[in-house]
Amino acid sequence: MREIEETLAHNLREVREKKGYTLKDVVKGTGYTEVSISRWETGTRIPKATVLYNLAKFYGVSVDRFFWK
Repeated sequence: MREIEETLAHNLREVREKKGYTLKDVVKGTGYTEVSISRWETGTRIPKATVLYNLAKFYGVSVDRFFWK
């Protein structure tokens, strides 16, 4: 996995955990499946830009937060 994908995967999980959300909470709040969210957080799949926008909106952060090093 490349560095940017690792950073994205790590930050997606970190933001969720810092907000105190479980995967099930994110499923309820966004409509994405638990499998998809898990894949994004482990880096096995890369979410589309629209997904990142929706996740950022749900978490109350900016999209660029997912790319911080």
